[in-house]
Amino acid sequence: MLALLLTMGTETTWVSGLAVGALIGLSISLKIGMNYLFEKAKLPLYFITVGYHLVAYVIGGIIIGAWWG
Repeated sequence: MLALLLTMGTETTWVSGLAVGALIGLSISLKIGMNYLFEKAKLPLYFITVGYHLVAYVIGGIIIGAWWG
């Protein structure tokens, strides 16, 4: 999905990959946040999980953007 969103734009670079990866990672993090609020889990555990997803999607976006660019 990340690669599809990146290639739909007019220009595919590592910067656009970073931006799209950050937006997707943030949206997934917000969805995970709703689950953590419902479970009443500890806040540090939430930040570890969110950080993992943000870093994974940002790095993935940079790699795909640089590859296609």
